[in-house]
Amino acid sequence: MPVIIIAAAALNRVIGYRGALPWRLDEDLARFRALTSKNNACVIMGRTTWESIPPVAGTRLPGRTVFVLSSRPHRTDAFPRFFTTLETALDFARPRYDDIYLAGGERVYAAGIPHADTLLVTRVFQRPAGDRFFPDVLDSGAWVTVREEYRPCREQPEYCFLEYRPHSGIPKSEAHDSA
Repeated sequence: MPVIIIAAAALNRVIGYRGALPWRLDEDLARFRALTSKNNACVIMGRTTWESIPPVAGTRLPGRTVFVLSSRPHRTDAFPRFFTTLETALDFARPRYDDIYLAGGERVYAAGIPHADTLLVTRVFQRPAGDRFFPDVLDSGAWVTVREEYRPCREQPEYCFLEYRPHSGIPKSEAHDSA
């Protein structure tokens, strides 16, 4: 099952500041909702990211299966389901879900890069102050841009949707399945 990192990152790799996004892009939020709400998909994120999402109608990310990574023990029968490591969450999700989205924060992205088949990055054309950063991999040569979708400037700041695949061309989920 493909592991897809989904993120919005500024030119200076900032993804967050003081527990929030440093921008508001309604189209990007709608895209996140559409992608992560697909049938038989799940979302994995860190506890701090989970807690930063405002509840809608009493719940965060309604209509989605969410797994939260946390070193703190939590009940395993409650929504969302908690895991202590990304590897454990991936081992649980792979046989059950068609698409696995890693949705932040900083440590989840860093741990997820070796497992990822695709990076879906909303590139925000600004350099805001921040205290959370996307891994320094986009310009490393290890990932190739396979799709660019520049958006008309309906919102500020300007941004584009980018899709990256591993330079090798072999999805990591296929390499994982054959191991």
